[in-house]
Amino acid sequence: MSDTATEPKPADKDKTPVERVELPSGGWVQLRPYADLRAKHRRRVMAKFPENGRFTPDAVLRFQRELAVVTVLAWHLPYEPSAPLPADQPDVLDELQVRDEKELYRALQPIMDLLDPDSIDPAEHANPDSPTGPSGGSANA
Repeated sequence: MSDTATEPKPADKDKTPVERVELPSGGWVQLRPYADLRAKHRRRVMAKFPENGRFTPDAVLRFQRELAVVTVLAWHLPYEPSAPLPADQPDVLDELQVRDEKELYRALQPIMDLLDPDSIDPAEHANPDSPTGPSGGSANA
């Protein structure tokens, strides 16, 4: 679906927890269903995984951004009515209002878990037994 003016139907709950994301601005985002995710999508997103395995805030944003590029199929942003899709122009994600960006990335968390559930668990970053140590500090702190 490349026509950003066509409003999608609400999510079919047995495919994915969220396919349509209602944004705080009044806009919406249509996400790729779980069933449509392919190995090529996973490889592209996992290429953004930090080599050292540590998710700094910047690394998390790069990972989420790439996930948005491969999963956003259509959207409507009332403050950017002619915004291209992230797959066509990834920098368009920089124009999201912060509240909309936060809601989009919250909705992408189940897909992040699907792609690599052992590596992307945010709770693990606060776990002192994690091999990489808690986020925001060193393993020796």
